[in-house]
Amino acid sequence: MIKQSFTLSVTMLILSFLCPAFLNAQIVTDERMFSFEEPQLPACITGVQSQLGISGAHYKDGKHSLEWTFEPNGKLELRKDLKFEKKDPTGKDLYLSAFIVWIYNE
Repeated sequence: MIKQSFTLSVTMLILSFLCPAFLNAQIVTDERMFSFEEPQLPACITGVQSQLGISGAHYKDGKHSLEWTFEPNGKLELRKDLKFEKKDPTGKDLYLSAFIVWIYNE
């Protein structure tokens, strides 16, 4: 009885270490976040003196990112209400109040 219980415990322990290796990362989705997993760019992102595309070479979340090839004085424009929230008067920091961008430049 003790041997069977021990064997079951060891088996469960080994499986608990192996399970995360088989799980895929989930992509976080929120209407205020941009994802470049679709084949087309979001319509609210445009470039002036620039070429925009989707790249799989470098990414932070998911497997793709925005690729921005620009000329001197090029601009990347984002025209969307990001729905920033007003600070909670109680002082709790539970609101979205930042615009975060990850940039990779060779």
